[in-house]
Amino acid sequence: IGWGMPAAVGVAMAHSGEQPVLNIVSDGGATFSPHAVWTAARERLPVVFVVLVNREYGILKKYLKALGGHSSRANDTRSVDLIDPPIDYVLQARSYGVDAHRIASADELTDAVRAALAGGKPMVIEVPMAAV
Repeated sequence: IGWGMPAAVGVAMAHSGEQPVLNIVSDGGATFSPHAVWTAARERLPVVFVVLVNREYGILKKYLKALGGHSSRANDTRSVDLIDPPIDYVLQARSYGVDAHRIASADELTDAVRAALAGGKPMVIEVPMAAV
């Protein structure tokens, strides 16, 4: 969990920032490595981070349930839920100096990704899973 965003930055750096890179990551993975957005901003890399937001560490929740431990039996998933407080990836990106948008539909996603890839600079697109 969390290696996708730094890997996307590495790919962009390997191409000297001349090729746009599209990174699609879940909110759980994005929570592990927000510094990748800051690095893309500092290095002016054309990385488009699409953050799919379902408000949980999905893979960890599945693993927790598979283990059948106390928290799973008690249906206590607070340790793997990202809802209290919710993370605003748009505001987080903007705090790093990166333009960011939250989309509301699949059509908006297509347009936002196309525009971001053509923009030649880092961008974060937050995608609530209910929107797609």
